[in-house]
Amino acid sequence: MRDLGILILRVVPSLLLIIFHGIPKIYKPHYALVKQMGLPFPEVFTWASILAETLFALFVIIGLFTRISSVIIIINFLFVLYFHFFIEHYPIKQAELAILFLIVYIAIALLGPGRYSVDRR
Repeated sequence: MRDLGILILRVVPSLLLIIFHGIPKIYKPHYALVKQMGLPFPEVFTWASILAETLFALFVIIGLFTRISSVIIIINFLFVLYFHFFIEHYPIKQAELAILFLIVYIAIALLGPGRYSVDRR
């Protein structure tokens, strides 16, 4: 049952991340938001975020490089939360989704891919 739970934890949030966040950013990259954060090379950081929310989320789904992919997504969401709290000064309620994604990927990074994955042990 544990491995089935990990599989669900890997697949469902990662699909949501790809469908509702990663793919839309491919069609409409958010260079201006990244530039607003003061990061150099906003195009590079924008595409790094897109890769985190698409390719690395896909890796988490199939269980390939699961822990590394999760850490990359965690770093992405730390930047998202930085933007929410320190650039836009959003209340915590508006950052709720980013916080939930962050917690899910921290759990995946700690638990590993489980039995139902390419990385299984």
